[in-house]
Amino acid sequence: MLASATAVLAESGPSGVTIDRVLSDSGAPRGSVYHHFPGGRTEIITRAGQSAAEKAIGRYRELAADNDTAGLVDALVDRWKRNLIDHDFRRGCPILALAVDDLSAVPELDGDIADTFVTWRTIAARVLERDGVPAPRSERLATLIVTAVEGAVAMCRSTRSIVPLDDVAAELRALVETALHRPD
Repeated sequence: MLASATAVLAESGPSGVTIDRVLSDSGAPRGSVYHHFPGGRTEIITRAGQSAAEKAIGRYRELAADNDTAGLVDALVDRWKRNLIDHDFRRGCPILALAVDDLSAVPELDGDIADTFVTWRTIAARVLERDGVPAPRSERLATLIVTAVEGAVAMCRSTRSIVPLDDVAAELRALVETALHRPD
């Protein structure tokens, strides 16, 4: 049920996560929802958001450990292109979906979502620093990497094309290359 809730979150945002939709997607019996999620819909959204955040941070950390900055950008873009194509451009980023929707019904997630974006930025900044870009510039470039990739995913969904991700990757690679040669 948690995996189904996360998938619905990635497709429709928190407002689209309903008990009926999660049950339909997961095939779980109705009674199991209240056994596993006694807080109902709010608890489902909260736990799906927390799970998505943990997994996304873990993926960023894995990619950062295995790549330089250009490789990190390429790995993020490739991962998103596969995800978008595999899910017919219906599934985006559940973290972004939570960030742009009204979370007043699940205020427990406000901090988790903000922390996720900050953590992604920090991870990318450390990779840039490892590659030789000084801290102030690495933090700005890391913000650009995270926001550009997330924005491109949203644009890809709406245009049903991976071209925005390709464009963003090409420009981010060029900026990273410039930063490596002119780190000021």
